Amino acid sequence: MAARKIQFQVNSAILTKASYEVLDQVARLMMENTDFRLSIEGHTSSDGKYEANMTLSAQRADAVRKYLIAHGVRPESRVTSVGLGSNKPLNQGRTAAERAKNRRVELIVSNQ
Repeated sequence: MAARKIQFQVNSAILTKASYEVLDQVARLMMENTDFRLSIEGHTSSDGKYEANMTLSAQRADAVRKYLIAHGVRPESRVTSVGLGSNKPLNQGRTAAERAKNRRVELIVSNQ
């Protein structure tokens, strides 16, 4: 599946409606491949306070997990989520564009 964006309302863990299509595809993939496990990582930029970023990244990753479970992915133990805050940036975050790239949710699929 090509890289697609999962988006949230600003400074929130509420998924945007535009994200539903992407997550519905992920849910279908997981239901069709029952040996797959999914790890969801939430990331933020370094803007703001460290503690707030850790909390927001965890809430966003968990929102994705809950969406997938609500849309049929079973057993729940196949899907884990973790918030990593700004601890694993893709770049140095010197510009607004770089910081935007650091704000993301990564889905890591593996076989059981």
